[in-house]
Amino acid sequence: MGIKAGEGIEAGEGIISLYSWIKAKLKIKIDARCTISAGIFSFDGKKDIEAQEIEGNIIYGDKKIIEKENLECGDVIEICKNGKKFKAKIC
Repeated sequence: MGIKAGEGIEAGEGIISLYSWIKAKLKIKIDARCTISAGIFSFDGKKDIEAQEIEGNIIYGDKKIIEKENLECGDVIEICKNGKKFKAKIC
């Protein structure tokens, strides 16, 4: 299993997934002095580092940017906060 976050991942000392992927729905951000790595010890090689925005130095892994959703007035989105799900209508 990799590292997965509903909204984003932020770290000051680096993000490492030894065997698998790193995924965030919105953003992955780390301090400029740190690095992001995914799949370092995986037999299959590099793994995906996936988010709408990725800020940081990737030293091992395949960067994949998820296309941002184009929301319009009237669209309903689901937000997860502190383990609770909420629905919101865009206006």
